[in-house]
Amino acid sequence: YILILTSCMFLHQNLTAQNISLVKEINTAPNGSSNPNNFTVCNNNLYFFAADNSNISSLWVTLGTDATTQKIFPAVNVSNSLANLICFNNKLFFSYDDGTHGQELFTSDGTQAGTSLFIDIIPGSANSFPQAFTVCNSKLYFAALDNTGVYQLYVSDGTVAGTVALRTVTVLGGQTSFAQLNNEIYFMSNGGNTTANALWKTDGTIAGTVLLKQDIVSSAGVPGFASALNLKLYFNAFDNLNGSELWVTDGSTSGTHIVVNLSAGNGDPQNIKTLNGKIYFNAQDDVHGKELFGSDGTAAGTYLVKDILPGSSGSNPNQSIIYNGLLYLMCAATFQLWQSDGTDAGTVLVKSGFTFGAGFKAVWNNKFYFTFAGDYSLWQSDGTTAGTIKIQLQNTSFPVTSYTDFGSDSYFTVYNAELYLNAQCFQIANGFEPCKLSAAVVLPLTWLGIQAQWQNSTQATVSWQVADQQNIRNYTVQKSIDGITFINHNTIIATAQTQYSNVIPATGNKNYFRVKETDVDGRVSYSKIVALQKNDYKQLIVFPNPSKNVLHLSHSEKFQSYQVLDLNGKVVMQHSLSNQNNEINISNLPKASYLLKLLNNGTTKTVRFLKQ
Repeated sequence: YILILTSCMFLHQNLTAQNISLVKEINTAPNGSSNPNNFTVCNNNLYFFAADNSNISSLWVTLGTDATTQKIFPAVNVSNSLANLICFNNKLFFSYDDGTHGQELFTSDGTQAGTSLFIDIIPGSANSFPQAFTVCNSKLYFAALDNTGVYQLYVSDGTVAGTVALRTVTVLGGQTSFAQLNNEIYFMSNGGNTTANALWKTDGTIAGTVLLKQDIVSSAGVPGFASALNLKLYFNAFDNLNGSELWVTDGSTSGTHIVVNLSAGNGDPQNIKTLNGKIYFNAQDDVHGKELFGSDGTAAGTYLVKDILPGSSGSNPNQSIIYNGLLYLMCAATFQLWQSDGTDAGTVLVKSGFTFGAGFKAVWNNKFYFTFAGDYSLWQSDGTTAGTIKIQLQNTSFPVTSYTDFGSDSYFTVYNAELYLNAQCFQIANGFEPCKLSAAVVLPLTWLGIQAQWQNSTQATVSWQVADQQNIRNYTVQKSIDGITFINHNTIIATAQTQYSNVIPATGNKNYFRVKETDVDGRVSYSKIVALQKNDYKQLIVFPNPSKNVLHLSHSEKFQSYQVLDLNGKVVMQHSLSNQNNEINISNLPKASYLLKLLNNGTTKTVRFLKQ
């Protein structure tokens, strides 16, 4: 029999608790707001546009603190025209009118000295209005006006010489980005003098810019409301025969066609999302108003998910977000939040009684966040009725108001595990300023240790010790045969005691055990993993294998030190090792195969492992 004891301290964090803090008060004027927007992460920094006391927008950078939040550009505010911030090739690209060149393409390396005009597409003071910035397959695509006043598609490798117009076709203007599929972008022509309304694709070359379908157009996007499924792109498009309906393309001419004609008028599919092997969208047929539809990509496989508001009006689920494997819908006509798994029975009401339409903004900290037009109040939800509430914070009881454009989520972004947003909160931020939400630490449990030993030839006793139990519901003993995939065995109700044990089946030569703790609110934490070996006790076992961060050791002998060698025999790590030290941190190793060698007075044990 063998006993392996692992003692550890593990602090369980409540991942839904949160605090709000001000990053920096940029506009210090009385009742002033900087209205930060276009939050963009680049080179481990966070960049955004915000207005100081001049009320003219500038480019800013931050690492999340007041001291690190600095203005980059321009040195002197000339115009309130900053727009379309994107990160490409470790640099920022955006459009700006500096008063000399018109609205043109600028770039920045994140410093004041490294920010300048990138290319003047229309020389002089005329505007090219660069827009629809899209990064695809190591290229930057955008649309811009040429000197004839026609939108062209441009592609760039990040250099001025490598920035060229793909002049085979004019581009439908007014878009925010292009659709992508298989390292190519898709766009609509505008029906100008050189080409009819049509769907095109390009790989960034003239030869690779291909006409897929003529006489279709979409005013809702390029193409409209596109989403990919099974190497195909589904989108909204209009033709004179069918009206506005659901289309599909696989990148070939023959593979570009209408999926289904839902209505004799316009089915008008919008807000297309991909989930669990199907696409879901807001549309109408000849019987129902705007409701949630699903499709496997075929006409026969396209169906009404649920008639939420019966009749021709429809519930109009025009906003949706994917969260924890489900689709959440905000119905504009009923002011209700719904949850759907793609079936009628699985489409259920979460919360009603809202008074404004809402826009989903972010998923963070095991919640999703949304704001309401009209009062701009910030809400959070964990997908339950009770958990769908105005945002709750641990460091203030005041509500949060978040200014946002309901056609954009550029007012929210996750950076360094915190959620940055444009927000106002009394005693935190007087105006609308850059703020951040941080996970607040709650400690409902301390793990003191876990051990396992053989009870008999077919059973093992797993024992664990805890402290500081708060609101714990139960413990579940889990077993694995590989140290990676665990299955549940017995569940024990939590009591006031601090030591627990349980006997579970254990067969085979190797078994791995851990304990899962479940809080009264459904959140969980886990103990460390312990290994129990029945036969060949002298064998060295490491688990999990492959491993990303930590190797756990199972050995019965005493060893003085260890070495990690690459497959050429070079020592890349070494350290002393006590008999109680049952884990090795390999997080800094590059991904590769290695040999672990344990040493003691000339005796060695060696095993091979894979670092993921």
